[in-house]
Amino acid sequence: MYIDTHSTSGKWIITTLDLDFHYGSYFIPATDWFFEGFFPYLAYGEI
Repeated sequence: MYIDTHSTSGKWIITTLDLDFHYGSYFIPATDWFFEGFFPYLAYGEI
């Protein structure tokens, strides 16, 4: 994961795995567990 806070006025969080695709394709069930922890962290956690 790469977090870029310098190139723009916002924050880019870049990963090497397309989690949305894996979640929508239903072939990696662990993405449910990952998203349940990752999205709240993005919303309220400190990066």
